[in-house]
Amino acid sequence: MPVPAPQSPCINVCNIGPEGWCQGCYRTLNEIAGWVRLDAPTQWAVIRAADDRRRAARPMHVSLAATNTDSRG
Repeated sequence: MPVPAPQSPCINVCNIGPEGWCQGCYRTLNEIAGWVRLDAPTQWAVIRAADDRRRAARPMHVSLAATNTDSRG
């Protein structure tokens, strides 16, 4: 059974930053331009790569509530 194609990860924040990828969807210009010609497994691979870029660019922040040492609760 063929792998279903994902929807485009574009969120209409089209701005290629100094890192070389879109600040909205985290795809490179080549990934964006070639999206419609990619097969579904390759599109999923692009989405995984973009997710990796997003996580690297925006590391998880520690919750302020978890670091609150105020004894008043």
